[in-house]
Amino acid sequence: MVNNIKISVIVPVYNGQESIGKCIDSILDQTFKNVEIILVNDGSSDNTLSICQQYAEKHSNIYLIDQVNQGVASARNQGLNVATGDVITFVDSDDYLANEMYEVMLSEMKRTDADVVEAGFYRQYKASCRTFRFKKEFIEGQNNLIRHVLERKNTFDGSCNKLYRKRIINDIRFQPLSYSEDFLFNFEVHKNAHRKLVLSDVFYYYVDNPGAAVSAPFNEKKLDILKAGEMILDFDIVKRNQHFESYVLLYLLKNALTLSYQANQNDITETERSQYLKFLIGKFRQYYAKISYSEIVKHYGWKAAVAYLLFSLKPYTYLEIRGKQY
Repeated sequence: MVNNIKISVIVPVYNGQESIGKCIDSILDQTFKNVEIILVNDGSSDNTLSICQQYAEKHSNIYLIDQVNQGVASARNQGLNVATGDVITFVDSDDYLANEMYEVMLSEMKRTDADVVEAGFYRQYKASCRTFRFKKEFIEGQNNLIRHVLERKNTFDGSCNKLYRKRIINDIRFQPLSYSEDFLFNFEVHKNAHRKLVLSDVFYYYVDNPGAAVSAPFNEKKLDILKAGEMILDFDIVKRNQHFESYVLLYLLKNALTLSYQANQNDITETERSQYLKFLIGKFRQYYAKISYSEIVKHYGWKAAVAYLLFSLKPYTYLEIRGKQY
């Protein structure tokens, strides 16, 4: 029986008055009922707090934390500090769930004794919806789990499409990053896990919000994408394993190049553009010097490898050529 297991659902919310009701309702409507919902109002300036208070007053399994605005990482950490469930999961306040999500995932977690269960998701944009479905996969052993996260195949960097046993989280917390904090968190959690199950089912609805961090104009916070990778690169278990190090370097290379393109195309001042590009090109060359050309070909293909070589030698020429292609 899974009914004796409790799930803690942590929902950080900032200015979510338009979506938080649908989000909470989708958690309350789960076919699995032994759920505590921890709402963390992160200093909202709209009617979000009032809506959350109404839900908390009406439902005994909803707990509300109100804090000054500190960002999603801090809000999730506050939820982790008070969570009492055997299993932890997260939901973003713009999003919602299929009704059977927790029942199916928890049943599979119990059946396989998995520490992490991951399911597919829908990405809803203003005028379209994409389905991200994974291949069913069971993974055992620390090295295999770390490889799975770092290689970033048949998985997603986010935390909301997963159930985690609380025991593998322990004192792990989200780092105060604006981007890629999920990738870093998942690396640390999977490092503590023994077994993971990836399902082919699709349950979670990510709703694209034009005001969200991923949609924001280029700014210094986007450099956190590289900071997260560098933090992972600094773990001893990564330093001791050449394959792990290569996976992280490939992540850093790809993102340093992508960020360079974004900075070059974005509506920022020429001074800012020059500063960002100088920094990003320096980072790219630093990563490129640590990985072999054959590794890049193996993982990204020869076309990407040629592009990376050109960018390392003539970055501004590469950006000019790429800019003309769009």
